[in-house]
Amino acid sequence: MSSRRAALTRLTWLALALAPGIAAAGGKSTGSGIQDIQRQLRLVYQQKNPCPATGRTTGNCPGWFVGYIVLPKHGGRYDTANMRWMTDDEAVKTGQDMRW
Repeated sequence: MSSRRAALTRLTWLALALAPGIAAAGGKSTGSGIQDIQRQLRLVYQQKNPCPATGRTTGNCPGWFVGYIVLPKHGGRYDTANMRWMTDDEAVKTGQDMRW
């Protein structure tokens, strides 16, 4: 495994470990943990891959969306290596959840 790939894997597990909401008080899931993980992964992805429209590494990217190459519900991984920039139209066609 390359050092870059290993670092991304460590970031993924760190995001999983630190995401609030996975185990709330009383040990019950709040249901928002995976959304927090997705948000963190999107931020990491955007830092490494600036917005195609503006070239910025933070903030909104008009007309573009960070989505999964292979959706997790179809066997894809929650990992920045499985993410890419896509247009809003592409996101709708592929069934991406654009809320996060």
